[in-house]
Amino acid sequence: MKRPPAVAALVSAALVFALMAVATKVAARRLPGAQVAFVRFAIGLGSCALARVWVPMRAHNKLGLVMRGAYGGAAVLFYFLAIAHLPVGIATLLNYTAPVFTAFYAAMFMGEAIKRATLGALALTSAGVALVIVATAPPGSLALGPWQLARCARPTDRGRCSRRSASRVR
Repeated sequence: MKRPPAVAALVSAALVFALMAVATKVAARRLPGAQVAFVRFAIGLGSCALARVWVPMRAHNKLGLVMRGAYGGAAVLFYFLAIAHLPVGIATLLNYTAPVFTAFYAAMFMGEAIKRATLGALALTSAGVALVIVATAPPGSLALGPWQLARCARPTDRGRCSRRSASRVR
């Protein structure tokens, strides 16, 4: 079977993730975000079970796999809760800012050095996110509500909660 070009695969993946966010927003009108996340988990588990028929799967690092599942599950739950209570674009923006903090966590927990270029890129990215978040806040507000805090509480985003990491609640 011939593989699609990398650009086509990348665009297709981005469209599928965008479709998931919109479908979550539509489903969250009738169901709580936690139930929508449960359906997503069930679909993922079913997909893995189906894939196992053709691809042998064996865990070599079971603790790492359990931890990845727990943190990933919490991240998806908080993302879906954010989508249920925030505009989809803002929830998605907050979700995809997680890599900004990877360098800081690597320095804190793994002792890796942060280069000046990395710090500059992180500052520029954080400033861009802050501009988007503050620009969408209602006039006179601090742009920080309970659902922005819930989004910030996901395990991979600790330390990200500030006035600049929030958005308005709709």
